[in-house]
Formats: sequence, structure tokens, C-alpha cells
Amino acid sequence: MCWTLTARDARRTNVTNVSGKSGVLWKYAEIIYNNAKLFLSLSIDIVYNTPPSPSNEHNTPTMTSSSDTPRRRTTPTPSLPDSLLTRPDTLGSLARLYTTSHFGDYAGLTIIFLLYIPLTLLVTPFHRLFLLSDSHIQYPHASIERVPPLFLLLYAAVIPLLALATWATVSQPGSHKTRVSFHGLITSIILTAFLTDILKNAIGRPRPDFLARCKPAPGTPVNILVDISVCTETEPHLLQDGWRSFPSGHSSLAFAGLGYMALFLAGQGKVGRPGSGAGLLGVLVAGLPLLGAGLIAVSRTEDYRHGELNRVELAFPFSFLFLLFF
Repeated sequence: MCWTLTARDARRTNVTNVSGKSGVLWKYAEIIYNNAKLFLSLSIDIVYNTPPSPSNEHNTPTMTSSSDTPRRRTTPTPSLPDSLLTRPDTLGSLARLYTTSHFGDYAGLTIIFLLYIPLTLLVTPFHRLFLLSDSHIQYPHASIERVPPLFLLLYAAVIPLLALATWATVSQPGSHKTRVSFHGLITSIILTAFLTDILKNAIGRPRPDFLARCKPAPGTPVNILVDISVCTETEPHLLQDGWRSFPSGHSSLAFAGLGYMALFLAGQGKVGRPGSGAGLLGVLVAGLPLLGAGLIAVSRTEDYRHGELNRVELAFPFSFLFLLFF
């Protein structure tokens, strides 16, 4: 059976009254649309239906609903050379452990965590030059934040972990599904924090309250680029953190934890799947964590820790909205 529509199929559409160059473009747009719709229909059949069993492979194939016969998903096993797996020494033992367990996942998380500790304690950000006349860094310093770091940890990590624990206790999904769900959340948070801090230190953008942190010495030129040597602040962390405006750590971690929670709720509620019955209510429930993450991101501009949201920072949360319906 041929699945590709051609230009001749345009005659079957409802655009026969359109002529000229615009009509030709419209016909090809209809062809692309019909091909895309057909491809999505076939993809849904492949994903949500179970193929016939080997015992019935000579009979007429019928598509069975996933609600009648759940499709079993297998986890791919990492492949290593047989010469390495059959070695009797320690290297062979480690290779067999890697292929028969989740050693690689836990080792990767451990490495990231061990690298993250010296990154936050020892590495200083790039000290970008600045102007005292720059109005973007003249805002006051808010000593009391709307979302302090401990509250961020509560919203982005503790609440999603408790939600996953409640789900695992009530639904009893099995050890493998429970493990990958928790592992995905923890990986999302730790990896996001690690990459965000690397970018913060590499970019070194001054915060909107930078001058209030720096406390420039009297007599510092106003319209000439100056460096950290003009700052009189004696608290190292307060001063160094003034060059860590972008990207926002609160925003990144909020969307790493609550964004993961939104995708998880969308998957469990089958939001966007044909015939799931989730409807608008499912979209609203799955979107609640995204709303919370967005409010946390906005609070950083209210505390003058970050400036106006630029296009990159605005695209970040909306990328999760795309993934929600992917």
C-alpha cells in the first residue's frame, strides 16, 4: 500500500476553486498536511497497539488495544565486547556489573555530584567590566528573598519527591518503573544545577543589584569601565554572587523539578493521547507545576536578582509546554 500522497490527490481536496500560484501552494500545503496526519495516525497505531503474538503470525493480523493487552517494554542492556565480559579479572567483573545493573546511572550521578561541590565552593565567576552609570545594575539589594534557597529546594525537589512516593505507594507500579521515575527526577535536578552553575561562572553577567553589592569606592569614575578592584564589599559570597545573574538558578531548578513533575503527570494522565478522556482537566492538572515554576522565575525579577526576561529565558519554560504535548 502506498502511503504517499501526490499532486493528483489535491483534486480531492476542497480547494478546487483556488487558481493561480496561490492555488498551487495551497494544494501542496494540503498534501503535506494529509501526509503528516497519516504519519501521526500510523505512529499512534504502532505505539498504542500490541502486535500479534508469534503463535498467530500465520493468521490474519489484528490490532489489539493496549487496554486489552498491555505492551511490555524492555530496558535496553548496555552492550560491551564479549572479550571484556568474559575476563576473569576485576575489569571483567566491573563490565558484567555494568551490563547487568544500573551501575552506569549511579556512577554518572555520583561523578556529577562530586564535581558540583567544588564548583560551588571554589570556582569564582568571570568578573565582567561594568559602568557605574549603567542603570541596569543600579537596583537595590533585597536581603529577604520571596523564594529563599530552602523554599526553592522544597518546591523543586521535596514536593516532587513526595508526589512520586505517594504515587508509588498507591499505584504499586513495580520496582523498575518506580526506580526510573525517581532516577529521572533526581538526574534532572542535579544535572540542571551543575550545568546552570557552569554557565553562571562562565558568563559572569552582573545582577541588577550589583552596585549595591559592590559598594564602589568614593571617587570611582562614573562613565569609564571599571573592574572588581573598585568594590569595597568585604563579604566574598555577596560580592562574587553579583556576577551570577544569567542563567537563573531558581528558574532552572524550578523547571527541572516542577517541569519534570508536569511531564510525569501528563504521562500518567495520558494527556493528549487519543481516547484518553483527560481533556482540559488533565491539561490543567499537568500544567499546575509549570505555573508554580513560572511564578518562582518571575519572583527573581521582583527581588532584582535578574533583569527583564530576554528571549532565551522566556523560551526555556515554554519548551516544557511543547514537551507536554509531544
